Amino acid sequence: MKTLTIQQAGIDDLPFLRAMNWEAVLASPNFIAEYGLDKLRQQEDDYWPNWTPENGPSFIAVDENGQRLGAIMLKSHEPGYVPVRGWRFGIGIEAAARGQGVGRSLIVHSLDFARNSGARYLTLFVDPANLPAVALYKKLGFRPVGRFGSLEEMRLEV
Repeated sequence: MKTLTIQQAGIDDLPFLRAMNWEAVLASPNFIAEYGLDKLRQQEDDYWPNWTPENGPSFIAVDENGQRLGAIMLKSHEPGYVPVRGWRFGIGIEAAARGQGVGRSLIVHSLDFARNSGARYLTLFVDPANLPAVALYKKLGFRPVGRFGSLEEMRLEV
């Protein structure tokens, strides 16, 4: 595994965050079949222009050469509660960096962030066809708690 640094994302990182979020969409064939790429792209185009770091923390994994390898984006799972009771996350990893511990490092960092912020859990939606992601989430302790269309919701108490 490469030496990684996890950095807080800022507004200048928006293009990379968008790209990594889209990588997560592309790794979800059932989700794509259910909604269609055009509709999913429109949702992306509607969401990101209004994004600021205050919408929820995002973190980027950077290797020893300064190469950005992946990102995790957190959003309040239950808006309106202060402190936040739970964070929902989306994660995307550059194709060439998959299977090298980047996703694991980003999730572990986010778990620490959640604990330190007083949150009770992390949750995510994953396409069951994304077998490497499902295996990682289960290995880290996430458990299925429901469904959203073709996606499975998984949760980990922190």
